[in-house]
Amino acid sequence: MTAPFFDSSAPPVLQSDLVELAATYRIQGDPLLRLTHRATRGGGFGDPAARPYAWAAWVMVDGQWRQVISARGLPREWTSLDRAEAWLHGLGFYRFSVERPAPEPPAA
Repeated sequence: MTAPFFDSSAPPVLQSDLVELAATYRIQGDPLLRLTHRATRGGGFGDPAARPYAWAAWVMVDGQWRQVISARGLPREWTSLDRAEAWLHGLGFYRFSVERPAPEPPAA
């Protein structure tokens, strides 16, 4: 499987659609939790300066990696891998992959 390191042209998938997609066998493999730069502030209480990274969820649907988004259209993100794992378990996914890329060099 190709990892979603690139900007996929596939549209994101709503988190509310994950259970139906899994039930109809349209999700291939296991979901992926990847450490990425934060896109949201976490309900207005997050501090992106203190925690610039968050765990984002990706699934392969119909052969294309798609990022999981909320009903509001924002990427689903967690600052705790434990909470992301609990969220996946709540949706019926008990296996998933974790990817933590090498840190980027500091800006000069």
